Amino acid sequence: MKYHLQPWAFCCLLFLTINPFVHAQVFSSNANARPAIVFDPAILYDQKELLYSDEYKKASDVEKENLREAHFRKIKSQISDERFNTKAMWVVGNLLGQVGIFWLLQKHKLDLGQSAWLTNGAIGMALGNMLYQSTNELSQEMSMSRFDPLEADEINYVRKKPFFSKPMRKLIEENFVAARHSSELDRHLSFAKVAINTPIEIKPASHVDQKAFKEKFSSQNNEETFKGINQWTHGYLRRLSNPNFPRYAAYFYGTSRTGKTKAAEWIADFLSLPFEKINLGGKTVQDLFGTGKNSANPGPGLLIKALVNAKRSGKNAKNIIILLDEADRLINRNQDGGSNDWLTQFLTLLDPNTKSFYSEYLETDIDISLVGFILTGNNELIDTAFKKRLHEVPFDGYTKAYKENIIWSDWIPNLLDKQNSACQLTMDDFHKENITQMLDEDEDVGFRSIEWKLGQYFLEKDAEKCGWGH
Repeated sequence: MKYHLQPWAFCCLLFLTINPFVHAQVFSSNANARPAIVFDPAILYDQKELLYSDEYKKASDVEKENLREAHFRKIKSQISDERFNTKAMWVVGNLLGQVGIFWLLQKHKLDLGQSAWLTNGAIGMALGNMLYQSTNELSQEMSMSRFDPLEADEINYVRKKPFFSKPMRKLIEENFVAARHSSELDRHLSFAKVAINTPIEIKPASHVDQKAFKEKFSSQNNEETFKGINQWTHGYLRRLSNPNFPRYAAYFYGTSRTGKTKAAEWIADFLSLPFEKINLGGKTVQDLFGTGKNSANPGPGLLIKALVNAKRSGKNAKNIIILLDEADRLINRNQDGGSNDWLTQFLTLLDPNTKSFYSEYLETDIDISLVGFILTGNNELIDTAFKKRLHEVPFDGYTKAYKENIIWSDWIPNLLDKQNSACQLTMDDFHKENITQMLDEDEDVGFRSIEWKLGQYFLEKDAEKCGWGH
């Protein structure tokens, strides 16, 4: 007995079997499918069972970090297994369905005359294509299970999660989940990267060797400058050991190239703390404090970037030295009738009693209670409100002894190393009395003038040794 399939039904069956568009839609809709576990941050990032366990309570800080990482990997492995099993079941089910259709057509030998061989061939090709797509899909799923670009940041988050506030946890986890499904992947990941790298740790500051500290700074600066640097540095150390001690920002001012930036870097070096420099020239309040994620140009702002990017000894920290360069241009411009809109925020940031500021980008308060702010500028402050909040340190220029030491220990050796002359000058070709006279006649408080004079002196000595002047 022959089974006669209605022509319209057969055409529909054939269309669904071999149409690549239908296959593409089915595969694309399932390619991004995720088990329900991924949609629930409480399941994906929950650590209560781990944190309350006896093993975790007795563990050291390093062991706790390893336990949190192992916990995350366990959850991640569970997710990967569910994803692969779901995909495998779907693929096997589709293949069995296609094979069943092909078997039915063969068993009942459809009465389609001479076109039967063509029909069977088309269905066979469709099955082969289906098998190829299925194999490719499963291999991709397996590779995704082995490597996930989110993994590094997510593990970093799991390590730090206990230290974040609940609102911050919710924001980060929502962005991680959205990153798996949204076309705005980069935006979600960039936010999460900034959020989880916001400092949560305090780096122990090194004990200051007072003798070495004095030798370093007093040789470079006059007595008043050294005294101001010394007072601010030890005041900042007291703040680190006692949070109730006022957090005063410093203001280093003086003409260009008098060592203001170098002094700030040296302070960070002596304390073994992270250091970041922010140039305030031409900047706005949005540049410094950032804008919300839903604004036209979302960004964390220069302050958050400094906290996130500063690295020393492989980690960032809450107690960081941040240099705000060219601050006088910003502070003093309101004396000329400029806008005071964001100077109020800047004043609040530098207030000794301010412990945090609100970030619109991260939608949370950022702790700056242990940040050491050092501002620099060419001019003395005019604004009385800022003068009350800042520890002012004048930089009147380098000492003659410091300049002479730099010339002999640094500049002349560098000139000799880079010389391109057949005569090949040596240290013996430079005379101490000439350098001393050059320094006595130099009126520049910085290095610019003496650097130029030394270059001319080098050329004269080169010409003299090569006999070009005769």
